[in-house]
Amino acid sequence: MLLAAAGPLAQAQGVPAAAPATARAASPVQAAPSGRDIVQRARQADTHRDVYRRYLMTIERDGVVLRRGLESYSMRLADESRGLLVFHEPSDARGIKYLTWNYDDIARDDDMWMFLPSERIVRRIAGSARRGSFMRSDLLNEDLQDRSVDDDAHQWLRSEACGEAICQVIESRPVRSDVSEYALRVTWVREDLWLPVKVEYMDRAGQLVKTASYLDFQRFGDVWSRTRTVVTSADGRSRTTLLAQETRINGGLAARLFEHASLR
Repeated sequence: MLLAAAGPLAQAQGVPAAAPATARAASPVQAAPSGRDIVQRARQADTHRDVYRRYLMTIERDGVVLRRGLESYSMRLADESRGLLVFHEPSDARGIKYLTWNYDDIARDDDMWMFLPSERIVRRIAGSARRGSFMRSDLLNEDLQDRSVDDDAHQWLRSEACGEAICQVIESRPVRSDVSEYALRVTWVREDLWLPVKVEYMDRAGQLVKTASYLDFQRFGDVWSRTRTVVTSADGRSRTTLLAQETRINGGLAARLFEHASLR
């Protein structure tokens, strides 16, 4: 899910730095790690029970700039995760809400609903509608969903430097191709945080669709979390930035917030 991620406290103040790439490269050669094991470790490092964020979304496309203000709520349950998005700005988007229920059981379809205040109705987003654009941004509706580890088959590609850290690079292909617009995703996971810092999305022709970059990690209590996400189209004509202006992690959100009643 593009709108929520948090990981364990690591090392010292500020964004922690791993050992230099040159020093790491001098280590003895080891067997290639399992792609699934790395994704599972990243999943386990995401230690949040619940997250609240207030976002400013900026969409830049062909010289036109759109800005949207929204709040994001997420909660992790025993075998599923739930999310709620509430738009406040601009006036024509005020009151639009998205509710997602994401199940760990890959045989069970995730659920997504949208509330349109102008029509006072709740619409279920299913099938091809999941592949539609999310609020005219570079995100698709399916990008709101929190994929479980076994929703994809994972392959480790390589280990490489990413800034001051070392990243494990993983290729992930959907087990069920009928539920995703993407044929594969390539993810860079920082070893020191075990959180993703970049994801490339590919279509069924193997062409790059867009790149998501996760930036400006900060510490909130005993966890680290990104505070800025930038999604850029492959042709460079469009960019969506999500800036977290306020973040609260493990603040004790109520489970009833993620029920259908919250949509109205």
